[in-house]
Amino acid sequence: GDATNGAAATDNAIVQNTIRGNTRHGVLVTDQTSVRNRISRNSITGNGQLGIKIEKAAQMGIEPPVITTVAPDYVIGTAKANATVEVYSDPGDSGQRLLTTVPATVNEQRLEAAGGDQSATGADAGNRQEQQLFAYSLTDLEGQTYLGAVTADADGVWNFSLPANQDPELISVLAIDSEGNSSAFSGSLKGGGATSYEITLDDNGQTTIRVSGLDSIVTLQDIAANLGNGALLQDLGNGVWLLNANLYLEIGVTLNLDAADGISELRLRSAPTTSQSSNVHAANTAGSSAIDYSSFVYIRSYNGEINIDGIKVVSWDPQANDYDRDPFNGRAYLLAKYDAVMNIRNAEIGHLGSDDGESYGLTWRDVNDSATPDLLRTRVTGEVVNSQIHHNYYGIYTFQASNMLFRNNRFYENVRYGFDPHDFSHDFLVEGNEAYNNGAHGFILSRGCNNFVLRNNKSYNNSDPSPTSLAHGFMLDPGSPNSQDPQSPSYENLLEQNEAYGNEGYGMRILGSNNNEIRNNNFHDNEIGISVEDDSIANLLVQNHFNGNSRYGVYLQETADQNHVRANTVMTNSDNGIYIRSSENLIEQNVAGSNGKAGIALLVKTGFPPPTANEIVSNTVSGNQNNGIDLRSAQGAKVAGNLVTQNQGDALYLKDGANQNSIVDNCLCENSGYGIEVNGADTLQNLWSRNSIYGNTRGGIFGGGGALLLPSPTLTGLAGLTVSGISVAGATVEIYASADAQGQYYLGRATVDANGAFQYTHSGDWPAANLTALVFDENGNASGFSEPLIIGVGTTPTPTTTPTPTGTPNGPAATPTPGTIYLPFVQS
Repeated sequence: GDATNGAAATDNAIVQNTIRGNTRHGVLVTDQTSVRNRISRNSITGNGQLGIKIEKAAQMGIEPPVITTVAPDYVIGTAKANATVEVYSDPGDSGQRLLTTVPATVNEQRLEAAGGDQSATGADAGNRQEQQLFAYSLTDLEGQTYLGAVTADADGVWNFSLPANQDPELISVLAIDSEGNSSAFSGSLKGGGATSYEITLDDNGQTTIRVSGLDSIVTLQDIAANLGNGALLQDLGNGVWLLNANLYLEIGVTLNLDAADGISELRLRSAPTTSQSSNVHAANTAGSSAIDYSSFVYIRSYNGEINIDGIKVVSWDPQANDYDRDPFNGRAYLLAKYDAVMNIRNAEIGHLGSDDGESYGLTWRDVNDSATPDLLRTRVTGEVVNSQIHHNYYGIYTFQASNMLFRNNRFYENVRYGFDPHDFSHDFLVEGNEAYNNGAHGFILSRGCNNFVLRNNKSYNNSDPSPTSLAHGFMLDPGSPNSQDPQSPSYENLLEQNEAYGNEGYGMRILGSNNNEIRNNNFHDNEIGISVEDDSIANLLVQNHFNGNSRYGVYLQETADQNHVRANTVMTNSDNGIYIRSSENLIEQNVAGSNGKAGIALLVKTGFPPPTANEIVSNTVSGNQNNGIDLRSAQGAKVAGNLVTQNQGDALYLKDGANQNSIVDNCLCENSGYGIEVNGADTLQNLWSRNSIYGNTRGGIFGGGGALLLPSPTLTGLAGLTVSGISVAGATVEIYASADAQGQYYLGRATVDANGAFQYTHSGDWPAANLTALVFDENGNASGFSEPLIIGVGTTPTPTTTPTPTGTPNGPAATPTPGTIYLPFVQS
């Protein structure tokens, strides 16, 4: 709904608004500098999580009121002394205020979010003790109807008389202090109670510290003081703690791990050796070792919150007095699951995680309700800011997470990915991060990820040790084809102002993903700048730099259709600059220069349809080591308005059945080969018209390898301003002037009559010393240039009275004004 954060978020008034139906919170206030924001008399209801979320230290740390007594016609409570307490009624949504039976076990398949019956079954039921927890409203409090306000006395006590017929169990309250700081909502204490600490066994038979108590906030000191077993959580001195048992946080419990509380480092016991065979099972990933659950501990929050600020969290092997550097038998990890939050700020998180399920190191994960498996739940959230994430199995992993922030972090030396949001995670802001020296991609969005903004990140020197895989800087994909779940495109993501270099694979790979915008990035010195593949449709690549890569700058692979490549710089790549094997793409206003082969190339891949209906428009293609534009097997391409110059091969080359292509209004000049070269008897029906072709070393237009060009026209004479000639009856002849025997200046056109004769009358001065002509027919076949007719320059011949033919040509529809010089549009 509304969010306030940062130094400027002060002294705001959010008053008498209706705030409802948002995916996460109604109002979010974050950052300790956000103060004196008054939230009053609003109708806040039906939001996905909290009605009002006040993060730690924001709003001067004001606490919500506490309701101590509930009666049919009044409520009594405590609050900050002299604060205003506003009282609301809220009916709750389908997940609120329900009595829920939750097992006293950490079995993640049975412990779902509040709202469903999760009773034990089978053999499990005989040995698992269960207790009832009231998940009612305390993790989802809101306030739909404002009932009134009361002022707390000097001792903080307040009471409020309820309206007639008001259900007291639907009451929620917030406080506003004299400075104007508003708190979050709180509600009836029914179902709440004191924090409890238990020592139990988890499903793998491992000792687990279980903390429960709705709306509880705990620290390591709190946990240690209430365990009665000092060996499970040890204070090693100088702010260093060692956790020797699993830590499980129940619904509504917040764990704060904060330097302000005197903590500098939390070590999670984790050993690299297998010690108890009864607790070992084979991991799912081929090549990995068995997982020994007795060798490490974890911290899990299900529907609670973990806040880490200013400290270091690592795995720790007490015997070696070192990190656990072996991830393959299992390793300590952190997990936030279901309707949970995990925030990491100014921290160092390292040497965590393995390939065992969701135990990747740092994981945020939600799952769908088994009763409604097709209803997507993406409640888990949090942020990672100003932190170092390193030597984990995955640096970052999310699954069905939403509304997360990752800013100014470093993800490095992780076994696999640096940053890996997965399965329908959405609405992330990822900016100012670096991912480097990871064992797979630096950044990857996989399977249905959408509405991400990745801005100003760097991804470099990532390399996959597998001989069959490549590590890319950035990647979008639809998920693994080997997964039990169907693939789903990642879509509508924005990547801008990022840099990728030195990666083993590509600067960026887009695989099976649609409608993404790749803007103003610099992908250089990788194997490929960017590769778009496998049914990736309607992606926009605009104003990027794809330079200095060891193969291609831009690669549109087979079935990656209808993409738009605009205004990019594609230079000094070792192979083709822009390489296209797919169809219906628009390639416009790019600069493709000094590449090792062609500037822009189209080529079919064996077993796939040829690239069809691509448009190559208004590009500057220069200085490439081979042809400027290379069309092989291309069908129906439009090549228009391009400047193709000073390439070591031809300006434009057609071969291998390149048919029905249109080459119009280009400047094909000063190349080492031909202006246009056609090769092969199967390369047919290619139309070139109104181009400026001159200064090419080998010639203007040439057909080789059995190419079937139309016979060139013959210019037979000049009478005044009228040039005459002969050509193919019924065809269209175009007249050019040039200093050489090519066609620098397009002058106009005429239709050849039934006898094979044509005339063209010019107006104005001749722009060059020679006249040439070419012809094309109604089927789109065209010729080379005629032999030049030398006319001289500098005088205007006396016009003749002979009429000029005015037949309608069968070529391009637009007929330029005679004498006009048509050069391509080039955007600076």
